[in-house]
Amino acid sequence: MKPDNHDDRVICPTCGKRMVPRLITYQGIVERTVCPFCAQTYQDFTPPEGPSFLRRLVIVVIGSWFAVRIVLPLMIWLGNWLADLFR
Repeated sequence: MKPDNHDDRVICPTCGKRMVPRLITYQGIVERTVCPFCAQTYQDFTPPEGPSFLRRLVIVVIGSWFAVRIVLPLMIWLGNWLADLFR
């Protein structure tokens, strides 16, 4: 039987060595893989973070402005219109 010439190792982009990446876990969840030679991250599995605090703050401010400047006057106008309609 002929030996399999398939090599499952990958080349580290930092140190250039052929390697099998090592898994790094935290509380049973895979975070990343690293090169066993130079310890640089090979692949990152952490989920992307949600919107930053500043982005959430901007959304709240714009939403509040929209509610006060657009929705509230529209509701007042609609209430007055309905009141006039049923007089």
